[in-house]
Amino acid sequence: MTTLTPTLPTATPPAGAVTIHQLDRSAFDSDREYKFTKDDIRRGDQAVSLADIDTLYRPVESIVGTTDIEAAYHRAQGQVVNREQRARHGVPSASPTDVFEVIEDDGTRSFHIVERTGFSEIELKPKQNSQRE
Repeated sequence: MTTLTPTLPTATPPAGAVTIHQLDRSAFDSDREYKFTKDDIRRGDQAVSLADIDTLYRPVESIVGTTDIEAAYHRAQGQVVNREQRARHGVPSASPTDVFEVIEDDGTRSFHIVERTGFSEIELKPKQNSQRE
């Protein structure tokens, strides 16, 4: 059985897990800026960079024991039943613009953005400076 473990923003995600990153509303000056950025990413008008993951996104949960993004996606929907504690835990739903970080057992990392139907692997590069030198 896959264990659901919350991720703290400062925690290092474990190998053999999928960490879900969601846009952090508090990283924006206004709700309007947040909504426009989310729409731009969803439409593909704005690419996600490694700097964005560090500044605009926040890790909301890690799903330990799997590197399968489809399985992680289904675990991130709605509620998780914990039979040992006889409890249900609400978890944030994954939605378009969320980024799934897959950390393989050997430590290699890949990033996948949630789209309307499925995922697309994204190559995260440092954001380019718009100024020419």
